[in-house]
Amino acid sequence: MGWIVCFGLILTKTLVTYDENRDMPANDWTHAGRVVFETFYRPVWALAISWLIFACATGYGGYINSILSWEGWLPLSRLTYSAYLIHLTILGYETYFPEYTILFTVTSLSYQFLGTFVMAYGVGYLLTIAVESPMLALEKVVLG
Repeated sequence: MGWIVCFGLILTKTLVTYDENRDMPANDWTHAGRVVFETFYRPVWALAISWLIFACATGYGGYINSILSWEGWLPLSRLTYSAYLIHLTILGYETYFPEYTILFTVTSLSYQFLGTFVMAYGVGYLLTIAVESPMLALEKVVLG
């Protein structure tokens, strides 16, 4: 029952925004509907993810637990965390120190996204190699 509610909440949270995000001049949402959605969508998402974590931690994860606990995710998770730590610095630099006026088009935003993505993961890789890997080795030596 928990899995059905969990996936129902995830799908509802993900798909209910179709009306809000579609390209229409008039939005069909009432003020009350928007207030309810904005109030509850983050706690509902957190509740669904909490069930997923709880079920996997207590042995009821099944196939999903085997996917999420695969050892191949470990290097990618370290790299992603390093990119997460560094990306705001890169975005801040791009935002606060532009040398030209920015024209917002799909092409320019795509170019900026790809540049930020490559820079964040490149610097994140260097951060992982220079800081996290030596600390993990030191931790193994100290904790044996």
